[in-house]
Amino acid sequence: MTFGSIQQKFKVLEHSCLIYFDMGHKNPKIVYKMNDYLIYRKLPDKTVWLCAHYHRKDRCKAKVVTKGKDALVQGNHNHLPTYKQKFQKHMVSQLVNVHFEEL
Repeated sequence: MTFGSIQQKFKVLEHSCLIYFDMGHKNPKIVYKMNDYLIYRKLPDKTVWLCAHYHRKDRCKAKVVTKGKDALVQGNHNHLPTYKQKFQKHMVSQLVNVHFEEL
């Protein structure tokens, strides 16, 4: 997987993991490890998702960048997991390769 020309900065965290896409709302979101991410920017080759707490007072900086069957996880959450609902019927799961940014 390449996210620009800095492929060496990333390594595989998990070979495969499920990410849930919630398409039943006006603004799509994903759920990864029981945290919600809201769509921030849709580009031709990738989609950027910010933690749902980004626009709240705790200003969580965690984000996920999806590109095909790959997901790049950046940052750590500064709060407990936020997704407490059961996975709904309109949510679609996708098996992806998860990568994270080395610090």
